[in-house]
Amino acid sequence: MPTTSVFRRPTSLLAMVGASLFAAACTSDPFAPSVELERRSAVLPKPAVVKVLTRTTPLQEAERGSLTITAKQGGTIRLPNAGLLVTVPAGAIKNGTLTITVTADPGKSLSYDFQPHGTVFEKALTLAQDLDKTTWRNLSTTTLWGAYFPEKVDDANSLATITETFSVRILGSKSATGAAAAFDIWHFSGYTISTGRADGEPNSSLGM
Repeated sequence: MPTTSVFRRPTSLLAMVGASLFAAACTSDPFAPSVELERRSAVLPKPAVVKVLTRTTPLQEAERGSLTITAKQGGTIRLPNAGLLVTVPAGAIKNGTLTITVTADPGKSLSYDFQPHGTVFEKALTLAQDLDKTTWRNLSTTTLWGAYFPEKVDDANSLATITETFSVRILGSKSATGAAAAFDIWHFSGYTISTGRADGEPNSSLGM
């Protein structure tokens, strides 16, 4: 069922990702874009094949949520099974109304479709992923990249061909439950979280 709520500025990343994370709430606001006016992303000089973060339990079916926003009112979309929270600030659009829809694709790989495709926002939206629902703790690295993909994720191999990367903020650690990852986006359509390149090139070439 669609999930829609009136905009409220979150008090912490953990407090907004899921009920199990409320106990770890803190006073800072990791959801706030790190630089309000700067679009913090890296358009890659050529498409890159990357490994996609996987879920501990694959989604058996697509999970979808929608939200109608105005120039003065944003909101949040929660996909509890997928562990995703999307925060839309007030002022994300200049005027009128816009209904946005987020779909978590079924399968083991993190893969999200945002519509209407091609939408560009005045202020960044923030995606937050509950890492407790992923295999992040099993990785040899803590570094993650937000990633834009123009084509669908290869779920069977957990690979994606991406053209843009985004700086990820991680709250929490591998030594305790209640970790989450967030990054800011300015346009739609397909997003995932990458654990690094899969095509033999160094991860430093992802631009973040």
